[in-house]
Amino acid sequence: MPTQRRGLRHLTKAAIGALLLAPHGTLASPSSTGKKDIKDAKAIGIDGFSLNIGKPDRDFVRSTMNDMFDFAAGQDFGLHISMDLWAAGDKPDRKGVPDYKSLFVDFFGHSAYEIGANGFPMVITFSDGGTNNKTWEDWRDQFAEKVFLIPNLDGIPGYWEWNLGWWEHWGGVVDGLFTWESAWPIRNGKGGAYPGDIEPDMALIEGCQKYKRKYMIGLSPLQYKDAYNTNIYRAGDLNLPTRMQNILAHRDDIYYVNIMTWNDGPESHYIGNIWDEQNDDPEPQHYMTVPHKG
Repeated sequence: MPTQRRGLRHLTKAAIGALLLAPHGTLASPSSTGKKDIKDAKAIGIDGFSLNIGKPDRDFVRSTMNDMFDFAAGQDFGLHISMDLWAAGDKPDRKGVPDYKSLFVDFFGHSAYEIGANGFPMVITFSDGGTNNKTWEDWRDQFAEKVFLIPNLDGIPGYWEWNLGWWEHWGGVVDGLFTWESAWPIRNGKGGAYPGDIEPDMALIEGCQKYKRKYMIGLSPLQYKDAYNTNIYRAGDLNLPTRMQNILAHRDDIYYVNIMTWNDGPESHYIGNIWDEQNDDPEPQHYMTVPHKG
């Protein structure tokens, strides 16, 4: 694998203490807008993007990744793949962890691919996708364990408690954990007691510290969705700035910060630009010219 320029030394330059900031968004940007997003993110101190991919076989996925990786390489900006295992599992053409292999094979060696704390390419997920620890053992074996895996497993029983049995089952296949649901106030038993609360993350941080794993904490203004048979609103209010303050207070315990943002039409998006091709609904025209760059 070629020498890559990102990793632990880069983390010391990140915007929040010694944390890496990486916005997490759906991959569907043409070349010009993707480049603009990278420039804007870098200008405010963001270190890289998580490219969230639901259907890895779509033609636009590879063409967009080619453009973004080649541009990011000249910007000292990191990119890494997020497997959207929730979207991947949608009918009729369900996909799973094995279906992403060709993307990893082709992009792990790219000079812009983000390197994790263990010196290997970083991979994160949205949702556990019904996987078990054997799924990830087999996946890691394909790459001779030379990966840095931080999955989102917050739907698995035992995840939210400091549970020894959970860690004995999962600890051997993860290099860290990434939590989504704690980024907002409580819904269906998951989330903070108040906007910006990080208490739900603390048991996970404790587990990561005990097992020498890295914790990636989520950061988001609000959560809104009125689509896909789902209707959700979790208030922003002071969620973003309060959570920032709480993260800073625990900067020595948190290794990565992932700014969770959406760029598809029916979901919330308030970090970065809103591009026309991502949303043809007339309503955003009323507010999308208001600065959304943080």
